[in-house]
Formats: sequence, structure tokens, C-alpha cells
Amino acid sequence: MKRRALGALLATRALSWQPPAHRVAELFPPTADALARNADPDAVFVVTGANRGVGAAMVEQLAARTAGTVVACARDPATVAAASPRVRAAALDVRDDASIDALAAAVGDRVDVLLNCAGVLHDAAHQPERSLDRLSRDWLLQSVDVNCAGPILVTKALRRALAAGRRGSGAAPSRPASVVANLSARVGSATDNGLGGWHSYRASKAALNMLCLLYTSPSPRDKRQARMPSSA
Repeated sequence: MKRRALGALLATRALSWQPPAHRVAELFPPTADALARNADPDAVFVVTGANRGVGAAMVEQLAARTAGTVVACARDPATVAAASPRVRAAALDVRDDASIDALAAAVGDRVDVLLNCAGVLHDAAHQPERSLDRLSRDWLLQSVDVNCAGPILVTKALRRALAAGRRGSGAAPSRPASVVANLSARVGSATDNGLGGWHSYRASKAALNMLCLLYTSPSPRDKRQARMPSSA
């Protein structure tokens, strides 16, 4: 009898419980640049891995919150959900340099936001490793290729479009600085690794974190090269 009463009480509380209010907008209000970018009908937002998971959610939110064009990238563009007439599906395989170059040509000369969401944790033949014995060269290299090399090489290919017309980039800039966001993971932290396992995924995300730091903190040589006029 007591168990039934306890079960009924828990069920009642479960039905009356509501999730807390979403507080992201409250805790992180949009900046003036973000508001201007979102309201700009000429803005271009590029999302990789856009056919599922976080990437698909990003496309949906961008379509709802912005006025510009959303370029939704996936290996098979037919798998991208058309959340809005402003969503344009594009083919992209982050492991294929020709595909990355083709994306840069298709996007054009302006990118305001690049969200690198394409990634891999496992597939039908590989699960996250629980011990060193499960580690294989092929899967380790594939994980690094998708989770680390892919985002950085896509960023490299779109670098000119990201820089074009932004504030501080030349005469009479017309828009705020572009934003690049790479989807990493807490498990990529070298100092926050108390559980171990997931060798390939952890290593690939740790490598991505390092390359992000290098990209945002260029060496003196990189800065000199960035100031050199193009010969093209």
C-alpha cells in the first residue's frame, strides 16, 4: 500500500513538473553586431553537417532568427530539410578537398557566419573505444580527418569570404566581423579527462581545439603574410 501511495505521489509530481525556462537569451543577450547581422537580408550563414543533429537544429534556428541566406551543407544535399525558402542546400564532404573548394566557389564572396557542425563519434562498424585494445589506425585517422581537418580546411577555404567587407578590413566596411564556430566537445579537454576511453573522438576534438587556438592567435609570420598584397 505504501509503495502504491509513493508511486502515485511520484507520478503526480512528475506530471506537474515543468522544465526550467530557457535562459540563454537572458544570460547571453545578443550584441549590437549580432542584431545587425541577423537583420541583414544579404548576410550569409554556412552550416556544415546540416542534415541531422546539431547542424540541422542550427539551420532551423538560423532560418527562424535571421533574414539572410542559410547555406546548409551535407554530403547528400537531398537530405537537408528545407526549413525556409532562404535555406539553400549545398554538397560538402569535409574529407574531400575538391568538395571543399567547390563549396567556396558556390558560396560566393561573402560569409557572415560559419558553423562547423560536421563530425563523427561512431558508425555502423565502429563504436567509441573503451580500451586501448579497441583502437585502430583507420578509425583514428578518419576521426581526425572529419572532426579536426574538416572544420579547419573549410574555414581556410572560406577565409576570403569571411573577411570580405567586414569592419576594419578596408575602406568603408559595411558589416560586422564574421563569426566562425567549431563544434568541439568537453571530452576533448586534456585536463578534464577523468574517465578515459573514446580515444579517437577525444584525440580528434583535442586537435581541433589546438587548431582553433592557432587560427585565432596567428604567428608573426602569419600576420605578415596576411598583410602582403595578393598576386591574383
